[in-house]
Amino acid sequence: MVRRILCRATAGLFVLSILGPMAHAAEVNCKFVLKNLALPGRTVESVAETMGITEADIEKCKKEAASGAQNKAADTAAGAVEEGAKEVPGAAH
Repeated sequence: MVRRILCRATAGLFVLSILGPMAHAAEVNCKFVLKNLALPGRTVESVAETMGITEADIEKCKKEAASGAQNKAADTAAGAVEEGAKEVPGAAH
């Protein structure tokens, strides 16, 4: 009887130890995080608490958004240069 209870308790702890990290490792929806931060009166701490994520996750989303904006601006500038080169007669392609 005691052995059966110990086996079940051990199995339960094993299952919890496997599933525990998976629940926290869920992907953070950065688009939603940034929308929440844009609302008036919202802070990183309040958004993290409301969404059940860490402040580090929010900072990661902010960095990804900033680097994405820089990449988009660079691509736009490169496209404009290429378009300008096409319009100049005698320009090398």
